[in-house]
Amino acid sequence: MGNNRILIPKGKFFLRSISKHSEVKSIYIRYVFNRTSIVRPMANYQCREVDWNQNGNMGRGEVKTSYGTDYKRVNSILAKKIADIDNALVEYNTLHPNKLTVQVIRDILDGKPRTRHDEGKAFVEFADEITEARYQEKRISHSTYKNRLCCMRKFKKFLKSELQKDTLFIGDIRKEIVSRYIQWRKSTEENSHETINHALTPLIDACERAADLGLLAKSEYVEIKRMRLPKFVSLNTDSEEEDVKYLDKDQIKRLVEYSATEKEPRRKEYIDMFMFAFHACGLRVVDIMTLQWRHIDFEKKQLRKVLVKTANYRSSTHTIPLTTDAIEILKRWKKKCGNKRFVFGLLDDDTDLDNREALYKSRNTVTKCINQSLVVVGEKLKFNHSLTMHVARHSFAVMALNDGMAMSVVSRLLGHASTSVTEKVYAKYLPETLEEEVNKLDFGFLAS
Repeated sequence: MGNNRILIPKGKFFLRSISKHSEVKSIYIRYVFNRTSIVRPMANYQCREVDWNQNGNMGRGEVKTSYGTDYKRVNSILAKKIADIDNALVEYNTLHPNKLTVQVIRDILDGKPRTRHDEGKAFVEFADEITEARYQEKRISHSTYKNRLCCMRKFKKFLKSELQKDTLFIGDIRKEIVSRYIQWRKSTEENSHETINHALTPLIDACERAADLGLLAKSEYVEIKRMRLPKFVSLNTDSEEEDVKYLDKDQIKRLVEYSATEKEPRRKEYIDMFMFAFHACGLRVVDIMTLQWRHIDFEKKQLRKVLVKTANYRSSTHTIPLTTDAIEILKRWKKKCGNKRFVFGLLDDDTDLDNREALYKSRNTVTKCINQSLVVVGEKLKFNHSLTMHVARHSFAVMALNDGMAMSVVSRLLGHASTSVTEKVYAKYLPETLEEEVNKLDFGFLAS
């Protein structure tokens, strides 16, 4: 069995007309590889057809003596140009056997100092290495680490099924390929916009790093970065979402049952945090993150802390009664994190909570990590919307109101600035409750 070897293409010079009526033509150089013609002009070099010998220089083209007194210098320049390119092609193929591509030849013709810095390395492997490095540096959680690796396996599946490619080199990633990947995620995988955006994260991170290293054009990375799908945002200007996404009692039960069988430790912990937020009267993720053991009174079954969102304009301590389920979750975490400052271990013990900029940056990172994992859970359970930490807050509010809790009480437990905010967000989701309350009214005034 013989090895399939790539034949190094040989370049040729040729003339191309400047205009219909011009006798003088421009000198171009051409390389043909895999039936693709790569053409570049020899800047500032022109020649009349009568002064051109296409068979000269071993069939690679040169000017005749009739070109003028300068013909030797011009031919020397042409010969050196083609020799330099030939040598670069041979050198590249020696370093990276059978990795020569049209793009590599284009780069060489354009005079790039190193034409294929990726050294024929697969894009998926490169992306996985970046994910691995960020995990080792503790910049992402184990769950996020696993999710990102899974996303790139899906991308590899796409390459195989849709593009019939076993491998895609770093320098060959293009916005057109990413566009097809997004469409494949939509149509074949039936993913939501949010899921697709999560899937694009390790891909875009890899493109950013490749651009930084000179493996990918900056312009290409910028185009790919812009390909994230738009979120469906309410036009309402209220601080809370108008499009409330919540779980009903059956879905909560299914989530709890799923948690008992979850094998991924970090994902199981995130579900625990979700359930605690639900049982702790819809506690926001930033308050889950900054919750300290000193805020918990096990004896009184209370949580007392200044809510981070309201701390700027109200310094009073917010008291939340804790359900039996909330207490049980805290007891579990007390066993493994009781010696730490923060209940759920989402922040380092020495974190300065007065540094608002750093705190909100941490909040964004933590929220992203948790939500990426919860989205996967929601998809496995076939929920009709993405599962996020804020869903826990909405679930508590809707369930409490449907069980007969007064709107004013729910508002206080949620930490809203006023009951009107709560009403705007949640009242429309409770038609039956509101109807029952109206039916209780019997003033006895009847028009005759």
